[in-house]
Amino acid sequence: MAYNIHGSATLTESDAAQIKLLLDMSVLQSRIAAMFDVNGGRISEIKTGKSFFNVKPALELAEKLKKFFNGDDNE
Repeated sequence: MAYNIHGSATLTESDAAQIKLLLDMSVLQSRIAAMFDVNGGRISEIKTGKSFFNVKPALELAEKLKKFFNGDDNE
């Protein structure tokens, strides 16, 4: 995540991929917005495909989380 000249967070493609994963995991949009320090509208735009429509959810992160929470964190 980067910040613009006005001090607002600017989401990257990597951020959007993580956000899509969190949305797929049914995390509330308001919580995701707080995590990324953005307005809830930015999360809604990602969810509806108005922005970052070409970005896929961060599946590699999902696999790491799955392994971690299943106790297989040897990597």
